[in-house]
Amino acid sequence: MVFGPFVGVNHHGQTVIFGCGLLSDETTESFIWLFTKFIEAMPNHAVPGVIITDQDDAIARAISMVFPLTLHRFCMWHILNKFSEKMNVVLYNDQYHRLVHIIKQSESPAEFEQQWIEIMETTELGNNEWLSSLFEIRNRWVPAYVKHVFAAGMSSSQRSESGHSFLKKYVDKKNSLTDFVTRFNRALVHQRHEELAANHIDLTQTPKVTTALMMENQMVQIYTKKIFLLFQNELVQSNSYICSKRSSSDEAKVHNMLSYAASDLVDEGSLTDARSTFLLSEFQSLRIRVKYIETGGDVGMSRNRNSSLEETQVVCDHNPVRAKGCGKRLKSGKEKALSQSNRQCRACGTSGHDNRTFPTLQNR
Repeated sequence: MVFGPFVGVNHHGQTVIFGCGLLSDETTESFIWLFTKFIEAMPNHAVPGVIITDQDDAIARAISMVFPLTLHRFCMWHILNKFSEKMNVVLYNDQYHRLVHIIKQSESPAEFEQQWIEIMETTELGNNEWLSSLFEIRNRWVPAYVKHVFAAGMSSSQRSESGHSFLKKYVDKKNSLTDFVTRFNRALVHQRHEELAANHIDLTQTPKVTTALMMENQMVQIYTKKIFLLFQNELVQSNSYICSKRSSSDEAKVHNMLSYAASDLVDEGSLTDARSTFLLSEFQSLRIRVKYIETGGDVGMSRNRNSSLEETQVVCDHNPVRAKGCGKRLKSGKEKALSQSNRQCRACGTSGHDNRTFPTLQNR
């Protein structure tokens, strides 16, 4: 018989088994029966928001009939594994990583379509019928098309594969039906124990916060430890970058850059009442001047700029002064030798000898 588990993820990021069924075959009718019984077994006959499977036609037809409002996603891991089989070896080695980047990093459907079409037209990949068929069903497996539906971080059926690996520790194809049920329940007990252990950790331990952000302090009280650590890593990384390059075609980058500059200015202006008053008045003037730019007010802007320059007082650097108690600068041996004045003879006033070695006296 065919074993069909319903595998998902809980609030600790652990793989859990919601239910399972035994089928005599893998036809559409069998899957319809399995999905119907699954709904009957769930509390309040709840249906899943998203189901991830491989590209099996029988499962796809059954899902569309039993779960018409459920998003059916194809396993991206299975699709990417087929690239090496369906593509030319040379093209696979040259273009695979570029294709994966387009698939995983595209932020929107429009961005994915633009880059996909571009690589198809600039390389020989456009002649690959399998890739063309993947593009036709892109709304079933490309992340940019399905990220609007919460999937708890799952994009493939690897959770199901993980569940299979876990169950193989307890059940075997040689088990009888009665023995299988006993062993399967034993596996579920172990799985639920792992969840209870994680719950106990959340009740007795609190992860350390790494920033002073109120958001982090709030989330550490709401999230489980596993999910909070994922959130914390995302939060720290998001605050580690500052936009330093602006692009006229990217409003988000320009907005972030201006926000950082304005935030620094507000921090400086809020230190004293005088600064705050001055900054508020300048904001009003600046707002008018910014709006004036859109109307082509170069003359007005230059006039204001020149007038502000005339009122500006230039302050030069002060002359250096040695403070009291300041130690003398260390000199090198060469400087000391040059700074020493030559000794002069007291008798004649010339250098090179003294009164004891005076030549005239020596001749006497």
